[in-house]
Amino acid sequence: MIYANADTDMPEGWPLTVPADALGNAAPLTLMSKQAVLVEGETAQSVFGDPFAMIPAEALDGFRGITRCKPHGRFEVVVIQFARDEVIFANVGALFFCPRTVDTLELAAEPADYNVMPLEQADLLVSFLEEEDAGSVSLDEAKTVFNAAA
Repeated sequence: MIYANADTDMPEGWPLTVPADALGNAAPLTLMSKQAVLVEGETAQSVFGDPFAMIPAEALDGFRGITRCKPHGRFEVVVIQFARDEVIFANVGALFFCPRTVDTLELAAEPADYNVMPLEQADLLVSFLEEEDAGSVSLDEAKTVFNAAA
């Protein structure tokens, strides 16, 4: 259980409300801001050579109706962990990253199976995903912008 301070005015840590169909999810859901989400797009394919990219949920604020919601009182957070890193389907079609359970020595010894994009890069990708949704994305521009940001 997490207890939210009703007086908190720091939206950076607030959970995100995801409307139905925003990420392939059948029903509305709530994500913690640091939850890793797998998104798909032509921009990711063009820039990274893979149509899928793992981004922190906080980068989705404002995308397809996803918004931060101020928490009140007590709410339950479920954390799913496996013996190895996994990407799972949730709520029918949304894809989420579930990290393996590790101790400090294992973490240093084994590379991660999946890498979550840094927030700044994820924000940039989401801006191009919005252009994809609008039918106005320029993949050449995306490559140029990502190369300049690297």
